[in-house]
This record gives sequence, C-alpha cells and structure tokens, in this order.
Amino acid sequence: MNQVIVFPRGQLSAEDKASMREMGIAVVEADDPSKVVTVIPVAPSAPVANPDDLTMALLHGLSVSNWDEPKVLFVKELHRRMLAREKTKAVQS
Repeated sequence: MNQVIVFPRGQLSAEDKASMREMGIAVVEADDPSKVVTVIPVAPSAPVANPDDLTMALLHGLSVSNWDEPKVLFVKELHRRMLAREKTKAVQS
C-alpha cells in the first residue's frame, strides 16, 4: 500500500475501488471525510529517508564533487523542470 485516500461514501464504483487497490491505494469511504482520523506511521514502518533527506544528500554530494559534469547536468535538469512548471502555472492562470 502506497497511500490511503478517503472519499465520500458512494462516490466510487466497484471497478474504481478495484483499480485503485491494484495500484496499491487503500480506498476508504466515509459519510463525512472531514471527520476521518488519519495516522502517520512511525519507525520502523516509516521510510528511512524522506524527499528532503534525499535532496540534501544529492546537493551535498554534488557540492563536494570534483567533477563538473554532474553538477552542470543537475542544474540544467532542475532548471528545465522548474521552467516547465512555471509555464504550466501561467497557462492555468
């Protein structure tokens, strides 16, 4: 299971629920989703590293590396992704 999603009761068909379960999504239906209590897992079931940890480790590794090519590729790819996101936001506005 990758994630839990809470839906208002009756919103999903049986096929929708089955499809989501196949993708590793736990489907929960509730009469009032705003009243659902969620629990965030703690160690040992929590991931070893979160996305912030991975990002900081990557940046540290690149900053101390003597190789320029990985640094340049990282910055170019990050810039490309951020620019695409900004363009998408501009179109949506």
